[in-house]
Amino acid sequence: MRSRENPAAAAGSPFASLSFVISAGMVGLVALLAIVVTVTGGRSSVGTARVPAGAAPGSHGVRPASGAVPVAIRDSTCGLPAGSQAVPTTAPAAASWVLVGSMAVPSSPRTVGPGRSVDGFRECFAHSPTGALFALVNFWAAGTAFGASDVYAHLAADTPSQAQAVRFSAGDHSRLSDSGQVQLAAFEFNSYSPSDADISVVLQSSDGNLVTVACTMLWEAGDWRYEIPPSGAPAAGVIQSLDGYVPWSDA
Repeated sequence: MRSRENPAAAAGSPFASLSFVISAGMVGLVALLAIVVTVTGGRSSVGTARVPAGAAPGSHGVRPASGAVPVAIRDSTCGLPAGSQAVPTTAPAAASWVLVGSMAVPSSPRTVGPGRSVDGFRECFAHSPTGALFALVNFWAAGTAFGASDVYAHLAADTPSQAQAVRFSAGDHSRLSDSGQVQLAAFEFNSYSPSDADISVVLQSSDGNLVTVACTMLWEAGDWRYEIPPSGAPAAGVIQSLDGYVPWSDA
C-alpha cells in the first residue's frame, strides 16, 4: 500500500480530524468524517489506509482467509450467478449509472447487481470481486440518501460493531452529503477472497478534493455487507491525485 499524502492524525479526538479537514480546505468532506465519528462513538482513526494482515502491499491476488474454513463461491441470495472471479484492475463496464441520493452508482441488475431494493436500500450483489465493489459503492451512496443508523442497520455486516453503531447513531439523520455533494472517483483492491474483500475507494467532494477510505466487505447470507471496523473508524486520508488508483465514475 502506498503512503497517503497529508494524512490526518491517526489517533486522538474527532476534533483533530475535523480540524485537519477544515484547515486543509476540505469543507465538502466534513460529512464523510462525521459518519466516521458516528460509527466509533467519538474515536477517530483517520490516517493512512491500512493493508490487511497477510496481504502484500499493492497485491491484487486472492487472499485466503487465514485459519478459516474456505467459503464456497455461490450464487447470491437473489439468484445472481457469481460470474468472473477476476479482481478488476480497470474500470468495470457497468450497464448504467443511477442516482442514489445525490451520488451516482453503477447498476447491472442481471449480472453484478443490485438484484433488488428493500425499503429503498439496494442489495443482493454477485459473489465476485466486482460484486463486492458494486456493493461498497452502493453502501456509500446510501449514506447520501438515508440517515446513518438506517444505513448501518440495512447494509452493514451482522457484527457486534454493527449493533453498537446502530445504537449509538439512533435518531441520527445526518447524511454523507450534508456538507456538499460527494461522488465516486476511483478504487483499489488491497486483497480479495470469497469471504471478504478489502477495497479502498476514493470519494471526491464538489470542489474537487479527494479522500481515500479503506473498507472491508464481508460475504454474509448470500450478499456483500460492509464491515464496521471492530476497533475504530475505517482508515481515511486526503490524497492529491489518483495515481495508482483505478479511476472510475459516471463522468
